[in-house]
Amino acid sequence: MTAGKVFDLYMFIIICSALTGLSAASDLTLTFKDSVLITDTAFFLDDIAEIECNDNTLKAKLLNMAGGKSAPAGYGRFLNVSDFVLYKIKPLLGNTRLNVSGVQRVYIKTESVEKKIEDYLGIIQQYFREEILWPQGCYEAVVKEPGRSWKCFPGDVTAKVEGLANRYPRGNVQLWLVIEQKQRSLRIPVMCNVKVVVPVLVARRPILRGQQITSEDCELKSMDITTFGPHPLFNIDSLIGVRAVRTINPGTIVHTRLLEAIPAIQKGDLVEILVRKGNVKVAIQGVARESGKIGERIWVENTNSRKLVQVIIKNRGTVTVAQGGLSI
Repeated sequence: MTAGKVFDLYMFIIICSALTGLSAASDLTLTFKDSVLITDTAFFLDDIAEIECNDNTLKAKLLNMAGGKSAPAGYGRFLNVSDFVLYKIKPLLGNTRLNVSGVQRVYIKTESVEKKIEDYLGIIQQYFREEILWPQGCYEAVVKEPGRSWKCFPGDVTAKVEGLANRYPRGNVQLWLVIEQKQRSLRIPVMCNVKVVVPVLVARRPILRGQQITSEDCELKSMDITTFGPHPLFNIDSLIGVRAVRTINPGTIVHTRLLEAIPAIQKGDLVEILVRKGNVKVAIQGVARESGKIGERIWVENTNSRKLVQVIIKNRGTVTVAQGGLSI
């Protein structure tokens, strides 16, 4: 075979290979829609375009290709077709021939249904029953805006209630209704009013400023404390060791602002100063130079040395030397 015939045969093989490659290349046609309605948090290529492809493997891949996130329920977004094809489609095609037709912008609207707070009153009231510590029958919790609405996707949702900071709520309270659906979470504020009528301590007779209060001075009476600002007292035991900081008139709800603890040690009282040195405890007599309650620091005078020492009140008549107190 001559050199010329060999060259001709070589060129023939190259041309046949090229023609075979061209005939083997797949064709893809995408026809984009003007607008679509989505019912999920994401959209796929076959939601926004008609797909025609003679390569079944590639077509199956494109049918399952996520296009992006959809707008929130009840809203929509525009998709730029040119950018979408350039960045999402072409990197997948290789030598596939692509033909794009249809619109240049696709409007993707998210379908929605309307929900209202009143649809969830049952779980709100159940939340109150589980969380509120007022006795049953002593409070009434009312949702203030049950008709407040929002939009969500069609289908089932998961709802829960949270946000009660005080388990003894009174008056206006804000809760959160948390709606979870399709990997998205929505927090709806729920304004409520909690009316509370409970037995509280009420002054039975005048109580003078500085007077130690006893059980004879007060009685339990059911009162509406919904809008009552201070913290009222609910049992007789709360009166042990307290006195009035100002005169209390009959019928007044007794609360913490009207009371103070009676000092465990009064100025001038004899006290026992406990001093520990190693395993040895020593008790020294002293005189209180100021009044104080249990746990407070006061100054006392050592009756032997006449030195002042800072101490901590342990109980009535007994103190211990405070850390950093002066030598006794």
